[in-house]
Amino acid sequence: MEVAVVSEAVVSEALHQLYSPLSSPRVRRRADSLLQQFQRSPEAAQTALTVLQAPIVDTGNAEHNSLLRAKRAFAASTIYFTVASYIRKYKMDDPANWTPEDRAQHELLVKDFGHMAQDVWNVLTGPNGTQEDMNVQTHLALTIAVILLRFHEPQGDSTVVGAVEWLVQNQQHPVSDTVTAALTNFAVLLTLKVIPEEVDNKRVKFSKMKRAQCEDMVQQCAAHVVRSVLPSIATTIDASEEQVQLRGLLLQAFASWVEHGTVLPAVITESGLLDRAFRESLVPASSVYALQVVREVVRACRHDEHVQLMEMVMHHFVMLGRHLQERMAVSGKSVDFCLADCARAISECGQAFIVYFVDYSLDMRPGSLVYEFLGTILFFTSLNNLDISNETMEFWIIFRTYISGKHEQRMYVFETFISRLLVILIERTQFPDGFESFPEAAEERFFLYRSEVRNVFRALATVTIASEDKFIVDAIHAIFQQYEAADSGAPLPPDWWRRTEVYVHALSALSKSIREDDTSLVPRLFECLSRKEPSHCALSRTVTIFLGVAGHWFARHPEYLGTYAFKIVSNGFELSEDDSGFSFSQPGLEDHVGAVALRKLTLRCGSHFFNPLWMDALVNLNRSNRAAYHTRMRFL
Repeated sequence: MEVAVVSEAVVSEALHQLYSPLSSPRVRRRADSLLQQFQRSPEAAQTALTVLQAPIVDTGNAEHNSLLRAKRAFAASTIYFTVASYIRKYKMDDPANWTPEDRAQHELLVKDFGHMAQDVWNVLTGPNGTQEDMNVQTHLALTIAVILLRFHEPQGDSTVVGAVEWLVQNQQHPVSDTVTAALTNFAVLLTLKVIPEEVDNKRVKFSKMKRAQCEDMVQQCAAHVVRSVLPSIATTIDASEEQVQLRGLLLQAFASWVEHGTVLPAVITESGLLDRAFRESLVPASSVYALQVVREVVRACRHDEHVQLMEMVMHHFVMLGRHLQERMAVSGKSVDFCLADCARAISECGQAFIVYFVDYSLDMRPGSLVYEFLGTILFFTSLNNLDISNETMEFWIIFRTYISGKHEQRMYVFETFISRLLVILIERTQFPDGFESFPEAAEERFFLYRSEVRNVFRALATVTIASEDKFIVDAIHAIFQQYEAADSGAPLPPDWWRRTEVYVHALSALSKSIREDDTSLVPRLFECLSRKEPSHCALSRTVTIFLGVAGHWFARHPEYLGTYAFKIVSNGFELSEDDSGFSFSQPGLEDHVGAVALRKLTLRCGSHFFNPLWMDALVNLNRSNRAAYHTRMRFL
């Protein structure tokens, strides 16, 4: 079926109708249909190229400028769409079966697409480049990439990368000034970046044979790009103030070839680009791209020959941590832009390299590389920012599980880091000053963090029975120390309840692992926790929750139900939310924590509850609920 001719003027009007807020849905649908019809027309690519070759003129009219940007974006996507569609239909991939006519037709086609690639390149490097939108430039680079991938005919050492260099040599605007030089390097970097990505994402439907050739080309060219092309451009960028903005794109191109190609560790090291990435990670404009480079290099380290590169990456992370600490000491907010990404990157690195520094690295003395690397991860864990600290948690869980599962005999070497980690987590989950006046959203965020850390406590401590017992005993003794300080008669510090509460919270994470046959530590623990004084509403709340999850121990020792358990529940019910500002329901639940604890105890120990003491506890529950109900009614 013949496709109707759609003029440039009609396309402009259709774009105006498509984006105008005054257009009705029907008008927009009609405009969209017309634009799709244009993209399928024979003259679409040439018309779109004419639009892009026209100079960008700022008229000062916002509506006109907006329409012009939309028109150029549509033109760029049209060229890419046209080329991709043709490639999908082109099936001449086996020269051995060509007739002379087939070969002549193919050579003519290669020539025509070569001219198109040069024309698009000239737009990309032309005077409009300084004003062009990034999405337009990306579509132009993609167009060049797919043309070269499909129609460039390798001859000798000539590759697609060499074809890009050929485009530079033949471009319409010679590299004779700083602006054109910057635009040319931009075009080279952007095209190099998208070439391996376009092969990998399979967006353009190459034939199976051609795709295999393209994949081989990416593997073979990667070393040359990383060793020679990118370092050369990096030198030019560093020597020109006009090209500073290309630093991020340089890193993106490097990451792309490391991700999709095969680059030996020595090539990465000698290129200097990894060193550059770590330096750029502290530069706001390029930090995200720099850390993406680091992550790709980490993923590329898979075999024994990568050990030196692994050590280099770990060393750089140690130095990065020191630089961050130095900057934070001067201005705490100066590196906020990169802390979360740095924490995520070093955590991924730790997970990827765990086999190396646990199985093969024997030097764990203070000051050794592995010791310093783990200390750097702890630095990120210890930062007073929940999001950043959380980025490292998965590493510590995997690390603890790995060394306990395979290297229990070496556990003592790493125990110092686990101990320091637990101290950090205890500090981070302690109620902050002024929590009672926190906004509701901040309260929910803190409780969510504490809930997540409970899971971390559980994951870190339950890898072996010995580690479970140690965690539980250490937490219980920490609580004993708090009550011994209270019994000493000396004035208690204002944060006494916070320090006590946070250890009860940590202990509750492993409540199911408390030994049922314990008759020395646990009875004394509940004796302390059942006291009315000293206490605090938040401490009472957490103790009540802990009681509810310790029912298995009370079922084994019911004689303590009437002495300690009932006191804890009764103390909890005597407090109300109105007295404290602390919620007396658990996050996501409406029931009072005392009611939840009592219900859980009843399931375990219900036959022991028919006595006057437990009846009094239930009366207190009823009074507490009635008081809360009347308070709400008065408020309404």
